[in-house]
Amino acid sequence: RVAEYLEDGDVPAFLYAISEAHNPLGVSMSMDRRQALVDLAVTYNMPIVEDDPYGFLAYGGESPPPLRALNDTHVFYVGSFSKILAPALRLGWMIVPTNLIPKVTVIKEAGDLESSALTQRAVSAYLDAGHLPEHVARLRQAYGERLAAMLAALDRYFPDGTSWTRPHGGMFIWVTLPEGLDARELLPLAVAQEQVAFIPGQAFALPGVDARRYMRLNFSNCCVADIEEGIQRLTRVIEMAST
Repeated sequence: RVAEYLEDGDVPAFLYAISEAHNPLGVSMSMDRRQALVDLAVTYNMPIVEDDPYGFLAYGGESPPPLRALNDTHVFYVGSFSKILAPALRLGWMIVPTNLIPKVTVIKEAGDLESSALTQRAVSAYLDAGHLPEHVARLRQAYGERLAAMLAALDRYFPDGTSWTRPHGGMFIWVTLPEGLDARELLPLAVAQEQVAFIPGQAFALPGVDARRYMRLNFSNCCVADIEEGIQRLTRVIEMAST
């Protein structure tokens, strides 16, 4: 669809892409699609902003290389320490074509001059000490177990008519509810009666897009036992709303 749009003559200022473990869908681009997208960027001289907060969180094997690894002239690569060190850090990084670094630096300073120097120095010292690879390995192990637990619980408990993605990375599973259900209407019921929550699909939808049947589940923030219990509780809510 990107190719069709560009062929119509409408070349945007840039294309925003999440190539790995998309939020909220949990899906990743295949290697063929990554290469095709980079080729389009070169053909139409269109920059790509590649947002990759979840690229380090891959479970069950290595992910394909990011778009940036396929092209260093048209891809702006953006990463985040918030997903791999601590959410409150709100600290990330950007890899851009070398000749654009001065311009990007000026834009950053104009938009946000007061990024915490203490936080940046602390993270820099952590990286210099070589702690990140071992830490990310522990995250992959723990999050991978939680992902497997949630997928297994969904297989065991969710009623007929529901379906979901089976991500290989990131933090989220995208669920499709049975016909006739509205996730936004289910949420207050789930919280009040079962003390369990999720994000309705409408929170991520463009205006005019019908996302009532969708919800996003997060598996990274709970232990395996809580995931099992949470999916059972959510199942009861869905079954009650379906009757």
